[in-house]
Amino acid sequence: MARNTLLLVGGFDVVAENHYNLTASRYKPRVAEAMSDEDPAELIREVLAIEREITAGLEKLLGEVERCSERGSASVSYASSWRRPT
Repeated sequence: MARNTLLLVGGFDVVAENHYNLTASRYKPRVAEAMSDEDPAELIREVLAIEREITAGLEKLLGEVERCSERGSASVSYASSWRRPT
């Protein structure tokens, strides 16, 4: 281990106190992430809206699959019914 690295973690004494455990996460500084200031109710509304879009897409895809099964065709145009979420 380079001398500079040991200075970052606190030196030989700190490593020895930790039974020579050199796991990087043990010595990595912990930084708290900022919490969202958004209203929890608004976040839930957004999730529900996304779920409704997913459900609508799945129902459309199911209809296509069922129509293809009735005709005896195994191919379904997935690309035409799929769109990337915005």
